[in-house]
Amino acid sequence: MKTILLFFFLLINSFAFQINDRAALEILIRVEMNNQQLVDDNKCGFRSELIIHEHKHQIDDELLQSYLKVTKAEPVRERSYLTPSGYFMLHYDESGVHAVPPEDIDSNGYPDYIDSAASIFESVREIQVSQMGYMAPPAQDGNPAIPYHIYFTSMIDSYYPHKYYGITTPSYIDIPSLPGENYTSYIEVDNDFIGYDTEGLDGLRVTAAHEFHHAIQLGYNVRWDDLYFYEMTSTWMEEVIYPDINDYLNYLDDFFNYVSNTQFDNFSGFYPYANSLYLQMLQAKHGAEIVKMIWDNIKLDSPIPAIASALKGFNTTWLSALGEYGLWLYYTGDRTIPDRFFSDAEQFPQVRIKAVDNFKFDDWFSENIVTALTANRYIMFSELKFNRYNFRVETNTDPQGGFRHVTPTNFSPFYPINSLITNQLIDADNMIVI
Repeated sequence: MKTILLFFFLLINSFAFQINDRAALEILIRVEMNNQQLVDDNKCGFRSELIIHEHKHQIDDELLQSYLKVTKAEPVRERSYLTPSGYFMLHYDESGVHAVPPEDIDSNGYPDYIDSAASIFESVREIQVSQMGYMAPPAQDGNPAIPYHIYFTSMIDSYYPHKYYGITTPSYIDIPSLPGENYTSYIEVDNDFIGYDTEGLDGLRVTAAHEFHHAIQLGYNVRWDDLYFYEMTSTWMEEVIYPDINDYLNYLDDFFNYVSNTQFDNFSGFYPYANSLYLQMLQAKHGAEIVKMIWDNIKLDSPIPAIASALKGFNTTWLSALGEYGLWLYYTGDRTIPDRFFSDAEQFPQVRIKAVDNFKFDDWFSENIVTALTANRYIMFSELKFNRYNFRVETNTDPQGGFRHVTPTNFSPFYPINSLITNQLIDADNMIVI
């Protein structure tokens, strides 16, 4: 019998992209005014909007007004169409760079693309608001915005040099009747969805689901630090409404390469889109209503405490669910266990075990390993020679969290750190400790 001894020192690694300097913020504003991109992201432009939106108090007023004049005026389009329910006003062009496809097979006077868009947005609203119970996007008086305005824009023209699927643009005027900071908004989506990873009406479908939830989120007390969770939820909502489209698969490669020891609240690049898998896991275990519970809590608290509070109703904890997430992320690709964990797991990449976390096991192992506070870290031991082992994973910091060991065919429960786990059956020549 051999013993594995791991010493885990948990440290807080805050994400580096924090704008605290006025000069740096104003440089970013001038970058966007010159038709460049603030964030490395070609899916959703909401993030760029909110970066400036949340820090407007730091901006020189003259520069802010110029920025608003250049970038924030609602687009002007040739025609408008009020959807049958009256919930949406669609604005589109029939000529020029922003023109939608002209086909009108039913000869009703509106392009078929606009007819389809009307049906899609109304279905999205029906599911998110009427069925799931989220608040509708707010108007300036705090009541639902009816109609809500949608604009069709070529996302690769002179204004948008990068091909976003869509963008939700918040106003700069708070809604005093709602608690916290809340804003009206409008949505732009691509005018034809040609040249995207998900093209045509399927591209429009996932974008409608994604961006409409951003419009909803702007009525739930906007905070800059919560931005990662906004993108997680909007991407999760795509899969809730359109489970067969799976656009989110396009954003998983980097995530699985870097998820080991990367903080849960990372909002760089495509990470928060892929991290929507966490909400897929919660939905599979507890139903979609848990995400609505989290959003109700977000009105008063930030996402991680809001998640923790919602999980209490299901007799589990934030740390336990985070550990469970690490397990679900491991069994993907060639490691997929049929009918367990993620329903699309076979289509996912696999967690990459970093070279620094790959060890050959001899008679004893002891190592100081720095682990981010809200992360799972995957440690591999290879060339195991025996069937049973003892484990002790220790930390001298709080919160302590927990760990589990995983083999190609089975996995242990979630053990608390600072406890000795004895006589564990492995029956494999390699093992992962998460």
